[in-house]
Amino acid sequence: RKVGDRLDFINGLNALLFDKMTRKATKERRQLHRILAQETWIFGEEWTLTGDDQRLTEVLKQHLSLLEKDTELAEEGDVLLDDGRDGIPDLVLGRRLQTGKNEFHQLVVELKRPSHRLADEDVSQLRKYAAAIYNDERFSQKNVTWEFWLVGNDMQTVVDQMRNQPHFLPGVVQEGPYRLVVKKWSEV
Repeated sequence: RKVGDRLDFINGLNALLFDKMTRKATKERRQLHRILAQETWIFGEEWTLTGDDQRLTEVLKQHLSLLEKDTELAEEGDVLLDDGRDGIPDLVLGRRLQTGKNEFHQLVVELKRPSHRLADEDVSQLRKYAAAIYNDERFSQKNVTWEFWLVGNDMQTVVDQMRNQPHFLPGVVQEGPYRLVVKKWSEV
């Protein structure tokens, strides 16, 4: 039943993302985002939803809770972008690897509506989220890695060139101290 439900979901998602009529009509925040928040397995079975359309300060609270740290640290001030504005990533997923180091991995996913063509500004938005998190010492832990995905159907040439660099894995636009990845829906 689970496999059948997931196949039905993938067929429905394909229609939203790739059918010419529905692609134009599908909105990011009220439709695509809401659907994917309930079906995070699409990004990998190992991920658990830890944040859904929340300010970065809330992401910090969830992160500290996951690490079993004092969440009152998040009350010391808001996590803001360099320009002083709030950042609100679409989905934040987490996973814990129970090893000798007790490693944690966080995945921030920024979605774009199917008819949107990914541009340099979209990559910049993702980079701003990553910088805000990385530059806030309350997020800083040696046993935590962060990955940020930008997902869309189509992209400008400049974005496609960024994600096809010979010294990076396909899709990776920046590696270290965190990873930035641009993916097409067909690759997810």
